[in-house]
Amino acid sequence: MVRLQEESISMAFVYMHKYQRWVRKAKEDQFPFEVEGLLDDYTIALTSLVLATKSTESPRRLRELLLPAYSLLHPSHPPLTFPSYKYDNLRDTLVNSELIMLRVLKFDLLLPLPYQYLEKYLSRVLVVGGLRGAQDLDDSKPGRKEEYAIVEVINGGTGRKARGVVYDAMKNPKMILYPARVIAAAAVYITIREQGFGVVMSTEEWVAAMTDKRVEACDLEEILEDLGKEL
Repeated sequence: MVRLQEESISMAFVYMHKYQRWVRKAKEDQFPFEVEGLLDDYTIALTSLVLATKSTESPRRLRELLLPAYSLLHPSHPPLTFPSYKYDNLRDTLVNSELIMLRVLKFDLLLPLPYQYLEKYLSRVLVVGGLRGAQDLDDSKPGRKEEYAIVEVINGGTGRKARGVVYDAMKNPKMILYPARVIAAAAVYITIREQGFGVVMSTEEWVAAMTDKRVEACDLEEILEDLGKEL
């Protein structure tokens, strides 16, 4: 099977959600042509993944994605071979689907993802402190706190946990309504709470310190509600 980085798969989720939102909007606006059956769900998913591997600088040959996708969809059929007439037809379908998807996305593929904010936010949380249950960090010298934060974020379980929270969150269609930094802030909050820490300062102060006042506490509360979490 194909190994893809989390960023590529998360970006594919974004493209899928945006396409599906476009379909709903087109139906509401009564487009003069049928849009719901323009692309089937499997084609949308594979097309989104192909585009995402390109935009996240993790490109794959088309057959690297098409061959395993065919096997997953048709486990009882003989494997798709390359080159073959069937492969050429499926490849042409996918190429045409890419053009449709690009137009729906308005060729805007380089979208920010929450991962790019995670390390900075986690480092600030561990350096600034404000976590109940982590007094040893709050009482330590600034140099030691910064050193601990770097190690924890890069090599520890906290960073991996936060990335997992982001990955799961990106499956939610509502996430395309939020800036990437808000999703990252929510992922950090969920991670520290699930690891047994609490926030000892006010939510407003804590979010402001972590995000340089780029995220409002009300935005954090709203996204947590959409993710089924409590503040």
